[in-house]
Amino acid sequence: VGLRDPSQVITFILGAEQAASPQSYAHFLKDEATLKRKTGVDVATLAKQFQGDLVVDSDTHTTLVRASVSDPSVVAKVLSKSAAANAGVGATKVHPLGGGFYHLTESGREGLIALVGNQLVFGLAPKGGQLRPATLKAFAAAPGSPLPGASGAFSFRLALAQLLTLTGAASNSNPIVKDILGLIGDLSGSSAVS
Repeated sequence: VGLRDPSQVITFILGAEQAASPQSYAHFLKDEATLKRKTGVDVATLAKQFQGDLVVDSDTHTTLVRASVSDPSVVAKVLSKSAAANAGVGATKVHPLGGGFYHLTESGREGLIALVGNQLVFGLAPKGGQLRPATLKAFAAAPGSPLPGASGAFSFRLALAQLLTLTGAASNSNPIVKDILGLIGDLSGSSAVS
């Protein structure tokens, strides 16, 4: 999945939550105040950093996310201060690993986060698994893969046959169905607002 200028989406989501669920938004404001007190940076300032591209890659077990940031020093400050204060947002906790990498714990799943150049890179391991810093470095350095014919800020590519195999949906299929799925290739698309 690719998204151009995710700061716009973050701003939209926060505005929608404020209008649709004032109680939930009040809980968010409480978490935001805690984050600002511990790091000196508010969510609006942090959200403005994400004006490049956001890329998500997942095989349904391991998920990797990278986002271009406009001022890496602001994001580095948030990571460093969050780790020093053992802070996070909600139940997410951040712990330093060294070399600019941080370990995250969220709902029993382990993750890594780091700033590699101007890319904020995050990885979430499968339950019971772990990620290595080298995985995040490689993902940050991987070239983008433009989607032919895509228009708009949001695009996706889905290897349908691989997804069905990974989720087990195709494991009991007969050989003809597997052959047909193999011919389909990737499902891709994009979205634009007019």
